[in-house]
Parts: sequence; structure tokens; C-alpha cells
Amino acid sequence: MHILMDGIHLVVQMKGVGRYALNTLEQMVRLDTSLQVSVLSLDEALFKTIPQCNRVKSIHVGWRNHLWHGFKTLPMWVKQVRPDVVFIPYETTIARLNRPYAMVCHDIPKKIREAQKRVAGGSLGIKNRLYYWWDDLLMRRSLRGAERVFCNSEYVGEWVRKEVKVSGSRIVLAPCAPGADFFHLSQKVNVQTVRERLGTPEGYILAFCTGDLRENFGVVPRVYERIVGSGFKQKLVIAGVHDDVRGLVKSSLFGFRWHDSVRIVPFLESGREKELAELYTAASVYIDPSLQEGFGMQVVEAMACGTPVVCSNRGALPEVAGNAALFVDPEDPQDIASAVSKVLKDEGLQAKLRNYGHDRAASFSWEDTAKVIHKGLGQLVDG
Repeated sequence: MHILMDGIHLVVQMKGVGRYALNTLEQMVRLDTSLQVSVLSLDEALFKTIPQCNRVKSIHVGWRNHLWHGFKTLPMWVKQVRPDVVFIPYETTIARLNRPYAMVCHDIPKKIREAQKRVAGGSLGIKNRLYYWWDDLLMRRSLRGAERVFCNSEYVGEWVRKEVKVSGSRIVLAPCAPGADFFHLSQKVNVQTVRERLGTPEGYILAFCTGDLRENFGVVPRVYERIVGSGFKQKLVIAGVHDDVRGLVKSSLFGFRWHDSVRIVPFLESGREKELAELYTAASVYIDPSLQEGFGMQVVEAMACGTPVVCSNRGALPEVAGNAALFVDPEDPQDIASAVSKVLKDEGLQAKLRNYGHDRAASFSWEDTAKVIHKGLGQLVDG
């Protein structure tokens, strides 16, 4: 089987979609020793992240915007490569291809925009509303044209079936897993050493802020203010911070008497999973107040590291976390603070969440997901 894979999310600062593409590719190449894969990539320097073997060929492509890529670049390479099947590991807008294709749906774009708008306030202009309406219309058409739609969660799958109107027989559950083997990485972490390096000897509360408004980061300082007011000594560590977001993070903390004690950790690029595992493992609790997630990779990664999790009750997070987290209203700082306080003062609850978290995270496997995808792609080739 020869697959053409759209790998434009394989970048240095790789997020969830990129990790999904890379990990499923690695596993499929390992599982099927006759598999041939051509991978479209934006950055020649990133070819080294792709499995190095003669069955995987990297193709460097340029970038203008996602419409140009979907309507010009991708169809052009499909014609040149002539693969048996095309694998697009994210939901996007594409032209009609002359080969069967499968697409992965990670999230619900409309709900992401609604969450971002809720945080930003105000309303979109007519031009933006028209653009998003048209883009959403084309993206739904592309999903309906796919012979298989692999979904990150049942939550996303239901949307694809009910709202996008894709037949249930073409929808397959193929969830994310931790971005790396965080369970084993966490076993090597010296918690006290990490905390001393961060200047948080009594532990810390971990949150992420990559700049995506749906993360709902603005609620975190208000939560932490209540934690401090309750007498807890744990510091606040904010991770995943891109350079262009650092100023925003600092301004959101300014005015709180404790703002100088907050530790800000930059976004950790691909290849620095060991450091990320250290951050998770040494945390007293991880909080995720996101307003919309199609899966929630960071929640699963924290659980894999044995970190107690307090997360939003929105989107796919309740489905993904199961009984291994405390769920809260992400727009209620007091509700979040109460749950965090409960974890910090109850060692029995901490142990319970760690144990349940390990088990829950272990139920997600890149090997299992790759097997599902490989089987689905194979069915398209075999007819």
C-alpha cells in the first residue's frame, strides 16, 4: 500500500495535530513492513522527525494558506505521486481528489470559534462571519467526501454524524494518546530536584497558555488568587508559553500581589518530551479550564505522569478523562479553586487520582490508533 500523507503539521513547535500525524506514521511504518509513505512537509529541516527508512519519502512543499494548500498543492501532488490512498490527519478544506482519501477530525471548528469569541468578547465583523461560514461549508463538504473519517473522540464523532451528515459506517474512532511515553519518562523524574530548579520547593499548580483563547487562561489567575487566599503555599507554573504570548501572560498576572513568584516556562519543542514529563510529574495538580476540546492531550499526558487533574466539564474532556479527574465549570473560578483545594489537602484523593489517571492514560495507545487507521486505509485500497 502506498499512502500520500499530508504532514504540514510536522513543525518544530509541534502541537496535538502534529504529534498525531507523527506518532501514527511511526507506528504504521513499524506495523506494516511493506508500507510505502510519501509525506508532504513544509520544512526540510523537519524531515529528520519523520521515520528514517527507505519506505518513507519526504516531499517539501510551500505554503500560502490552507485554501491554496487544499485546492492546489495537495491535488497537484496526488496527481504526481499517484498513491493508492490519501491520508489527511486533520480536518480541512480540500478539492476533489482523483484518489480515495481519509481525513481525521480532531475537533469541532464552529465550537472552537464560539469558545474563542466567548473569551475575547464582542462580535465578528460581517467579512469574518462570511469567511468562517464559507470555510465551514467547504470543510464539511470535504469531510463528507472522505471514504473514512477518523475521529478523536465519540464527542467529535457524534458531531460528524449528526451535523456534518457523514454516514456512521464511514466514521471510525481513532483517538489521540499521550504525545510521548510519559508514564516511563515520569518514573525517572526526581520531583524535588525539579521543584527546586523552579523555585517551588512546596510544589506547584500547573497550567498551560499557548495563546489559543479557548484555553480560557484568563480564569487561572483568579483561581490562584483564591488558592493563595486559602493559605496554600504551592506556586503557580504556567507552561507552553510562546514568545509572542509572554507579554499577555504577564499582563494578566499584573496587579496580583504574588505575580512576581509565578514561574513561566516556554513552549517545549519536539524532542524535549523529557522536560515536559518533568513539568507534569513534579506538579501538585494540573488544571485545564478549556472551553472546548475534541480530545485533551495535555489532560491525558498529565494523567500518564501520575499528576492529579482538575479539568473542564466541557467538550470531550469528561469522556476522555473518565473517572480520573475532578470536573469543574471552567467559567467559575470558585468552583475550580474549590476542586484544586480539595486535591491539595487530601492525600487519599491525590493517590486515587494518580492511580485512576495511570489506568486511564494507558487505555490510549498510538499503536492501537495506528492499527485502526492502517486497517481503514487498507479497506479503501482493497475496495
